[in-house]
Amino acid sequence: MSKPRLPTLKQITGERPRCQFCGKDLKPETCSIELKDHITEPPETEELLRMPQPRPSYPSTQDAVQRGYCAEFVFRMTHRADWKNEAFTILRFWTGKFDGHGYTDTPQLFCNQECGLLFGLAAWRAGYRMKGRSDG
Repeated sequence: MSKPRLPTLKQITGERPRCQFCGKDLKPETCSIELKDHITEPPETEELLRMPQPRPSYPSTQDAVQRGYCAEFVFRMTHRADWKNEAFTILRFWTGKFDGHGYTDTPQLFCNQECGLLFGLAAWRAGYRMKGRSDG
């Protein structure tokens, strides 16, 4: 039995957004889910919701779908066996988001809080101020 050829995480995410202060790529947000038996192909969303899980596991299939599960975003499948020698598969997938800091209604701007703070300090030192705010 050969291993399925899955795309890498880098191939799935493509060009990543960069931190607006230090220029580093933002890290992709990933998640994993456990499914009963050894499966060979990532299931489609509707099929995933019907698949059994090995034990009460977190996240559930419904949670995985809410977090952004998509068969095209699966980048790793690992076959394991539990202590009772029952087979299960761990699927790792990209949620479609990136870890970072910023506002909820805009793309993530900074890779961490320190970069956001340093960006704000640089703007302050350059004389930039928010309109409509008083100094006092």
